[in-house]
Amino acid sequence: MKKVISSSALKSPGDFISLAAGELQQRQHSALRALLHHAMKHPLTKGRLARISSSMIDQEEIPKLMNLIQAVRSPDHTEAIVEEGEYGVFGCATSGSPIVFSTGGTTGRPTMLLNTYEETLRNAVFHARGYIAAGILPHHRVASFGGSGTYASEYCVYHALSMTGCTIVPINDFRLVEANTAILLNLKVNVLLTMPSEAYGLLDYLEKANIVLPCIERVVTGGEPLSEQMKERMRRCFSPSVACGSTFQTADVGTIGYQCRECRPNEYHLHSDLVYAEIEPIEDTPELVITNLDRMLMPALKIRTGDRAEWVHLIGQECSCGSTAGRIRLLGRTRDLVKIGGEKVSTNPMTRLPDRLGLREHMLRIEISTDDDGRDAITIFSSEILDRGLQDAATTVLLSEPKLAQMLQEERCKLLEFRPFSQVSTSEGYKNRVVVDVRR
Repeated sequence: MKKVISSSALKSPGDFISLAAGELQQRQHSALRALLHHAMKHPLTKGRLARISSSMIDQEEIPKLMNLIQAVRSPDHTEAIVEEGEYGVFGCATSGSPIVFSTGGTTGRPTMLLNTYEETLRNAVFHARGYIAAGILPHHRVASFGGSGTYASEYCVYHALSMTGCTIVPINDFRLVEANTAILLNLKVNVLLTMPSEAYGLLDYLEKANIVLPCIERVVTGGEPLSEQMKERMRRCFSPSVACGSTFQTADVGTIGYQCRECRPNEYHLHSDLVYAEIEPIEDTPELVITNLDRMLMPALKIRTGDRAEWVHLIGQECSCGSTAGRIRLLGRTRDLVKIGGEKVSTNPMTRLPDRLGLREHMLRIEISTDDDGRDAITIFSSEILDRGLQDAATTVLLSEPKLAQMLQEERCKLLEFRPFSQVSTSEGYKNRVVVDVRR
């Protein structure tokens, strides 16, 4: 089967794209046309390409062609894994050893995905670009936090780190905070590679035990944003000068982007030789939609990321770092706007509540649910609010959102209820969520 990404695009993890606009777009569009021809025959995607013919793929302009395909959330591949059906037959006929993994539930409930191991290894090359750009160097000793479950990130992460030349220290269970602290100290680890939610337990332990790890000079994160509250805690637990770097990827579509020295915390250059990015108005919100150019076993075609975004540099426009690969700015999650009482309500006052009241963000959960009468309800789970008598202060912050105040006044939403954090009933894997909508 013809590979979408050529070997020349993967020759070096440090080979950041600095091609002329025409050459870059030609290479990307050629890969995308090959993927679309493949997707027309694939049982997972052929129904979505019903409006497109082979001649259209060869002749139409790419933007017009992609507009004919509806963006979707990442589909579940469980059937392909366990059934001897059309998916299974296709999988057996596709070169490469399949690997099963699950998403973290970023855009909904966690789902099972299926890629080839070879696709995972090629994705690691782009991961490595991001790590190099984030400041991981050969002299670093990098502790990579992981967890239990069917997550492919560990495979990709270790292969990517090997391309940086660093020393890899695998931490297979981030929850063993006391043992992990000893490893970090004994091996003088100087870089921590982690998803932010996986580091909360470590920071809690270090603060309680009054332990400082000044050897950690850099923290590289991915999978979710790194909050200002957490950065401040890291400065106290590690070093006031600890540097923070970030990469942008999801299990659903693979590695998406990296940060150069000019990128702000919420800005990323695209790996335009691996992904085709669009920003589409979906439900009146500009959402980032990604097509992975290298996933053939189960094509990731126009997958919604759940991220609101805007262009900083279009593909072909040169950044001061030399890249012409395109640069986007993330504006937040699409779930930052939720319907409560039939009206769209901003969740920003909810997500800002920890900083406004001095609460630990990972020990607060605001749940949006439906009561027995069908009315929307908001429950705040926080033992700190109850113990410190901050219910009135929390209510004032939440009702600073005019639409939410209106929904409560009109009784289209049930009155706020406060409960201990131990009564949280939802789970979304390891990722910390201040606001969780359990109505779906």
